[in-house]
Amino acid sequence: YGLYRAREDMGPDSLNRLLSFYSVAIPMVIEYKTLEMKCEKLPIWFPSLFDTISQEEETKLFEPLHEKWKQPLVDKLMELGGFFYKNGQRGAGNMGGFVP
Repeated sequence: YGLYRAREDMGPDSLNRLLSFYSVAIPMVIEYKTLEMKCEKLPIWFPSLFDTISQEEETKLFEPLHEKWKQPLVDKLMELGGFFYKNGQRGAGNMGGFVP
């Protein structure tokens, strides 16, 4: 019933569009959150196992992820347009950090 209602309310291709977006977004978020945990959480939780990382080192570690994911995400947002495009603009303008 839920799938039927989603298709009726949001259009026949809504599920395909959501899955298309999440095929890029989910792997990206997993990579970012994994690195965030390695840099920020694990050194606090297990100080004897993980060294504290400076802000400069953390920035250097995140740079390859930014390079890896910026174009695939922009391409997907442009492909899907509409809601996805507008929310991509909002996320890009969020200087405090994009929270998925």
